[in-house]
Amino acid sequence: MSDRMSTRLQVELTEENYQRVVERANYLGTSLTSIILLTFYLYQEVSLEEPEIEKQLEYIQAEKKDFKVAITIVDSLEETLKYKRRYFYTLSEYLSAYLNYLLETKSEGWQKSSEPIVKKSNTFLIDLALDDWISNFAKEIGVGQTTLFNYALTFVKPSKKSYSTKNKKQKGIYLTEINRDFLGELSAGERQTIIENCVLYYQKLEGKQAQ
Repeated sequence: MSDRMSTRLQVELTEENYQRVVERANYLGTSLTSIILLTFYLYQEVSLEEPEIEKQLEYIQAEKKDFKVAITIVDSLEETLKYKRRYFYTLSEYLSAYLNYLLETKSEGWQKSSEPIVKKSNTFLIDLALDDWISNFAKEIGVGQTTLFNYALTFVKPSKKSYSTKNKKQKGIYLTEINRDFLGELSAGERQTIIENCVLYYQKLEGKQAQ
């Protein structure tokens, strides 16, 4: 993270999209802000034309309700915004339209729950290099490691072979009850590989985003 002053602003949502954020946050046992920042990161390749921005803002204004969430413009989001054409909309307006569009059109891989799912600490072995990478990545995009692991575990699978056989460390991760039950059905070796594969998933995603 840079030493500059962080920009904080509010994004505004329709009631339906606000509920989508709440239900996704409940499932992952995380905050609304984390869901929003992760959403921006995952779909940063999406761009909106002016008519779509206007349409999304009209949806929000038509409801005459107050569904707002405060976020911080982290380094990765700031970098993404450099390549987005905002036309004459304010940053808050653009991000509000952008977020509502993503929530309506990008649902694959997301799970939801009407109530917050309890998390408990679990300890796993993980390669040191992968642990360092995920720590730095989490800071860069403004989303905690707990959220990143719980999200990835909804679709990442274990491997037969570990990422490496040396330079390991123990890592504590707060997993949702659903993910704990899922990992409990795996062997010790499979549990180790799936945790490492979660990090590899984000590394591959980061590589694609950089292209």
